[in-house]
Amino acid sequence: MTDTSRAPRSVVIAFALLALLAAGWCIYWFAFRTKLQGDVAEFRAGLAAQGLQQSCASEVWSGFPFRYELTCLNPRLTGERNGQRVEIAAAQLQLVMQAYNPFHIIGLVDGPTSVNGKTLAHDKARSSLLYDLQGNWDAAIELPAASLPDVGSANMLKLFARQQGGKLQLAANAGVASLAVSYGA
Repeated sequence: MTDTSRAPRSVVIAFALLALLAAGWCIYWFAFRTKLQGDVAEFRAGLAAQGLQQSCASEVWSGFPFRYELTCLNPRLTGERNGQRVEIAAAQLQLVMQAYNPFHIIGLVDGPTSVNGKTLAHDKARSSLLYDLQGNWDAAIELPAASLPDVGSANMLKLFARQQGGKLQLAANAGVASLAVSYGA
């Protein structure tokens, strides 16, 4: 008679390997999150060196186990740049990156967004940034239901930028748009 109460050795080995893989992934995730937090602090220090401050009323890091999310409530960018006052604010900024693809960042901004006292009304804005280690990047921004008083509106405003091999390309697209143009005083 055989003893069926003991698991076969291969099942125990498979379970041990799975547990080791899970532990390795957890170590990777938390170590890389710490690196990302350092990168954000470095980015803010770079802005400060240029006379700009980026702040959040509340900052939350989440996303475990398969992505990294940074949620910033009431994000603000303030300061002075080239002798001009800069003040940009929004209700919420969320940055998302897949843990297995750190070269693609998705950004979501809850509107409205205020730029130097002018309010750009919009639904949740979406952005995408792809980059590589050679300095190439590709960015896209979508602003649904965008409206800037005394300037114009669009049911969907899309902006695109790309830098490949040192060459910058820009493009824009607007669906059902209106633009106010005035000349003189």
